Amino acid sequence: MLSGVYRARKNVPGTDFHHAKELWYPPASEITKPGRLNDVGQVMFYAANMPNTTLLELRPNAGETFTVLLARTKSRPLETLNIAFLGLERCLAPETRHFSDNDLFRRSEAFRRHIGESNYRKWLLIDDYLSSIFGELVPIGGVVAYKRTIALADLVFSAPTVDGVCYPSVATHDHGINLCLLPSKADEIFVPMEAWVVEIGTEALHPTTGEPLHEIRFVKRSKEIDARGLIEWMPPGMGLDPLEIARFTRRRISRLTELPRQATG
Repeated sequence: MLSGVYRARKNVPGTDFHHAKELWYPPASEITKPGRLNDVGQVMFYAANMPNTTLLELRPNAGETFTVLLARTKSRPLETLNIAFLGLERCLAPETRHFSDNDLFRRSEAFRRHIGESNYRKWLLIDDYLSSIFGELVPIGGVVAYKRTIALADLVFSAPTVDGVCYPSVATHDHGINLCLLPSKADEIFVPMEAWVVEIGTEALHPTTGEPLHEIRFVKRSKEIDARGLIEWMPPGMGLDPLEIARFTRRRISRLTELPRQATG
């Protein structure tokens, strides 16, 4: 079930986005390269469960500025979707921690008995393969690797009961979740709510774990986006108090209690 999702887009230096449609899915004419689940000219709505996930998926560099859009569900607090979750067994996002063995086909004894031991082993091989191709870190320019996942997406989205595809975010080492919907489904379910401008700082290391981190700075935020999709920005620095940042980030982005260590090349 979903209550909202995040999308991000890189800013041209010195400019702002003024309409939510600029942060929504792009027109087919602007899709000149294949993605994980779309071919050239094929429109899909990509989103993530967290703002840091959608940012890291864009492979940010120090000094770049991004606008992060929060979209909420239209008609109810939670929206139930029929989702194909590929790579669920390796997902480390908090949203998956409530799943029991009976919820996961790989560990469900009932599922194993239902399809039989031979079919279960075949199913594992297929599931391992699908998980691996969705977990592959594709280098910039290595678009050939997307041919397999695009072909699978065409098959999955041809099923009339499937609303979308979820998969762990490689960019977050499987701690985030990506969502892909057909544009019509995204328009049916979500409405733009607010936008925040984030500046990327230098890369550093966590003071205790050594985990690579991106320094981020919240620059400004919008007022609630109106029904026309127009974005009205607050003055820089206004509305960026810790409680509002915690609300926007769902309390998953916080200040370090110690200074980070300098990242080495």
